[in-house]
Amino acid sequence: RRALYRLNILPTYRAPCPIIVIGNITIGGAGKTPVVIELARNLQNSGFTVGVIRRGYGGARGPEPLIVNNDTKPSECGDEAILIYRKANCPVAVHSSRSRAARVLIDSFSPDLILSDDGLQHYNLVRDLEIVMIDDQRDLGNGHCLPVGPLREPVARLKEADIILRRGGSSNLSVSYQPGAWKPLKDINLDISKTFSSSLPVHAVAGLGQPEQFFSMLEGMGLSITRFSYADHHQYQQSDFDKHEGEVVVMTEKDAVK
Repeated sequence: RRALYRLNILPTYRAPCPIIVIGNITIGGAGKTPVVIELARNLQNSGFTVGVIRRGYGGARGPEPLIVNNDTKPSECGDEAILIYRKANCPVAVHSSRSRAARVLIDSFSPDLILSDDGLQHYNLVRDLEIVMIDDQRDLGNGHCLPVGPLREPVARLKEADIILRRGGSSNLSVSYQPGAWKPLKDINLDISKTFSSSLPVHAVAGLGQPEQFFSMLEGMGLSITRFSYADHHQYQQSDFDKHEGEVVVMTEKDAVK
């Protein structure tokens, strides 16, 4: 498929502004979205206008690209698109075709550049910079492509990337994620300082690609947790929380938007 793009047999789209792709060559979560948010924030602080495109995992996307706004529901565009829109405070468009999503952002907002959250293998969209995320603990697995291993593309693909960031590790191109603050969702007047202590058991709920990293972080903070894992981008129902009646429930902000 990629050879067909290289030979111009399949059409490609080059946007009138630079495209930066933040992706990975492995399946599963590699921490791309927090990097997209921080990159968007820093670029905007430097005076650039920024837009973000996504496929919209976990959302019921329509035939046309969707521009996220304050009324958009996670069921329409996916949880991460909502999270980026709220935290990066920039335009976000979702569609299965990232080229079409980019066109909509350009027509509506004329950004100086566009960040693509995931989409390293979406070769229809010509990119100007590639940032590849690798989880330091899982690394590249057994080094084989699907279905034998976890790779979407051969290891040699990394030689073409402009920047390789590792989630975890200790190199100068490593990133780590730290808890920022507790935010109550049900009772906004809740005194957080009295709610959480090392002796208080909590129910930790995660619909993530790598839930164990969230659980380990909580235990590292001294919390006694009971784990509840769901598939990545899980659409929560009331029945999911019936088992937590009377318990303190904690989750990531990605899950909390739902």
